[in-house]
Amino acid sequence: MSATGQRNGYVYLTILMTSLIVASLALAAVNVVHQFAAQQSESVDFRKALLAANSGLELAIARINADPNWRSTHVNNTDIPATNISGCSVSYRLVDTDGDLADSPFDRCTLQVRATCGDINYRWQATVAPDGPAMNCLLNSVTAGSDVNIIDDGVLNSDGPVVSSVRVMTGVNGFVVANCSSPDNSGNIYGTVSSLLAAPQIPGSEVFEYYKRVGTDIPVTSLPISSGSDRVIRGHLLSENVNTITGGINSKGIYVLDLQGANLDISITRVHGTLVLINCGIDIIVQPSVLWEPAVNNYPILLCDRDLKLRLQRPAFNEFSGGRNLNPPELPYRGLSDANTSTYLPCLMRGLIYATGKVQLDDVNSDVILQGCIVCGGMLEGNGDMYVHYRDIYAQHPPPGFRIPNIMKIVPGSVKHIATP
Repeated sequence: MSATGQRNGYVYLTILMTSLIVASLALAAVNVVHQFAAQQSESVDFRKALLAANSGLELAIARINADPNWRSTHVNNTDIPATNISGCSVSYRLVDTDGDLADSPFDRCTLQVRATCGDINYRWQATVAPDGPAMNCLLNSVTAGSDVNIIDDGVLNSDGPVVSSVRVMTGVNGFVVANCSSPDNSGNIYGTVSSLLAAPQIPGSEVFEYYKRVGTDIPVTSLPISSGSDRVIRGHLLSENVNTITGGINSKGIYVLDLQGANLDISITRVHGTLVLINCGIDIIVQPSVLWEPAVNNYPILLCDRDLKLRLQRPAFNEFSGGRNLNPPELPYRGLSDANTSTYLPCLMRGLIYATGKVQLDDVNSDVILQGCIVCGGMLEGNGDMYVHYRDIYAQHPPPGFRIPNIMKIVPGSVKHIATP
């Protein structure tokens, strides 16, 4: 082959290779454009799915609060039919941990929302809880589901309303010094007496559910026996920082004691928290001295699922009689602590007390001071003295179990993204 022919062949090959390179670059550019377009489309779908999931949370809450029978019309852990929101398919489901949405109007539940846009799925999960107004029992210093009956030389004195579902009455030498509201009344009542305009809203056994769920258990066997099967809490500290009974602490100061039918005597003890007593015996007695306050300011201090007897006496008490320092560094009193057992503390209960049964002031020498309010499903009766200084924090900020469950809301801080199965 001549030199001219070889040169023409090289030129042809060069042109061919250059064309192949240009074509490859063009194909690569087209592929990049396609990938970019796909990514852009996926990014748009993701944003649309996220926004639709946000709207799904609002849609679910709106539907729940618009339907008074929502616990029955929703099936536990089952998606509702999907709804189109801005081109996305949105569905949600409600999950009750006990498997039954309808068994209690006070149950919290888990809300799961799923939004689908193209190939993109986005899911939110949140906790939904009752957020209705306070039950009207929290508007009173004393609310009884039956009589309020002060006998012998007993005195019930309060700066807040005393409300009975049946009647307020006293014996010959008993006195009620408060504004009272009830269908009937008799005896020595010093204050305004009015007819009951609305039945008291008093929670039932469901009030215990939240506290049982988040509380720390105290085994009944960890308490000493005084006589027969009676158990005793004496000379102990319970708070969000200290538990001298078992050692295990609860960050909200909530402790649950299943008495398994036993009686209980609480004395010379300091509680900075909520004590929940379930399966109680016939005698649940607080005597003669305690200092009892809430760890969470609007939480109850004592929940009892039977009758409750208060036999407190007003004078300050010496922690020495309980054999323990009741204002250690973990629980200073008014900011001061010490290492001895010679401090005098006030005999005082400050908070909300609830009993499903009756509350008795059955010691003529008792002189109970309560700063808060008392709610009982039965009667309040007795021949002892009791002064209740009403605190409206419970009406302004109802604790769990004391709201009318007609409105549900998403619990702040509970919303989180979850993976799509």
